[in-house]
Amino acid sequence: MQFNITVLVVFGVYLLQVIELIFFPLPSEVSTYAILTENGADDESTDSPVKFKSLAHFVIATTGTVLSLVTFLLPAAIMVYPPIHTFLIPFDMLEISVVFSIGLISMAVGSLLTIIAVVQISRFKSIDSGESIYRKGLYGFCRHPISLGLMLIVVGFLLRFPSAGMLVGAIIFMSNVVARIRWEEKVLEARHGKAIRQYYASTGRFCPKGKLNE
Repeated sequence: MQFNITVLVVFGVYLLQVIELIFFPLPSEVSTYAILTENGADDESTDSPVKFKSLAHFVIATTGTVLSLVTFLLPAAIMVYPPIHTFLIPFDMLEISVVFSIGLISMAVGSLLTIIAVVQISRFKSIDSGESIYRKGLYGFCRHPISLGLMLIVVGFLLRFPSAGMLVGAIIFMSNVVARIRWEEKVLEARHGKAIRQYYASTGRFCPKGKLNE
């Protein structure tokens, strides 16, 4: 493996993700652990928005998460063992410097978004401000800047390693992210009620409130 700008950016992305997981852990209300814990609880009530509604729901949610993780780790595997890219059916027409550059920029911007958003929400959670909902910083512009950053990273992966396999993986990754976000928002709405609904009404999921967020 030769060290070049791609290697530095891609492994920089992974390094930042590891730093976030170790120093700024932010488990989601609908993380796999939280879901399995809730479903394994003695309370058999089906009203909890965290519970799986059926076996099919469980299979789809867990499979989507596993495939998303595989997609996120594919670029590292490709750089360690380049022949993997061949098996993914490369898009040869997109393997040009301008596309590669856009991909690297997308990775860098996505990583910057995630680390800033994680630090901001971690500071908020560590201080007893009396507020239950954080509306400042990046969260004043969109409700899920961390997820937005992760999606930009995956788009960057796709553009830097364009292939049918990465395209399918990116679609699965984004679908899983959106599904988890919708699920998480239902949990938060059940928990915070009117306050969170007002936040939803004034702030878009991935960009400032507008027609794209309706």
